[in-house]
Amino acid sequence: GSGNNNASNNRIVDPGSITRHVHKISPCLRPYQQEDSHEFFRSLLSSLTMHGQNARLSSLFDGLLESSVQCKTCGKTSLTRDRYMDLSLDIADKSVNTLARALEKFTEEETLSDDNMVTCSRCKVKRPVTKGLRLATAPTMLVINYKRFAYDNYGRLSRLSKQVHFPLRLDIADYMSRANRGKPPPYTLVAVLVHRGRSCDCGHYFAYVRKGKDWYLANDAEVTKVDVEEVLRAQAYVLVYEVAGMKEK
Repeated sequence: GSGNNNASNNRIVDPGSITRHVHKISPCLRPYQQEDSHEFFRSLLSSLTMHGQNARLSSLFDGLLESSVQCKTCGKTSLTRDRYMDLSLDIADKSVNTLARALEKFTEEETLSDDNMVTCSRCKVKRPVTKGLRLATAPTMLVINYKRFAYDNYGRLSRLSKQVHFPLRLDIADYMSRANRGKPPPYTLVAVLVHRGRSCDCGHYFAYVRKGKDWYLANDAEVTKVDVEEVLRAQAYVLVYEVAGMKEK
């Protein structure tokens, strides 16, 4: 009856053909070993986009980061731009408990002085400078990674288990390049990847994904419908946002 039809329409996809041959995606990945999902995502995306040669797919994830260095003596600013396909945000600071705060820290300016002074192209000598990162362009699909694995005071890699809240709707206008006049479109959350485990060497990954207005928990072969409140409580590792209304266009 209708139940069987629904079952056939909602079949799961077995990713075994990919996961059993991850070394073909990247030599850094090994089949049947504990691997980092964020590293896997980056490698897979690079392979799918053929390192930028597949322009149509690349354009969905491609953005530009703007690095600015301003001389504090003469005010001359030099800008460089680099491509990004995801943003890795530091969450180790105690003040970082929301995505907005993590983005603020990411785009915060710092002063380089004393031994860290930079040679100014106008002054021709080393000067104190302010240095900062901002988003020059906003991609259609914005992928954000919380740096949950960090080295402790003893040089050991440990997992940060803190909660860093994230919104269903994200506005990134405050983190864009000041040289850009255009206002970026708002984003809506479409997926949340979670790592459950005490260390970076072991654990289990599962994901929350949105279809229409409904949210689902994808945990290995099991897919379960969940409330959005459960999604927002998740200890996220990777967040995926898309431009609001993209699928309606």
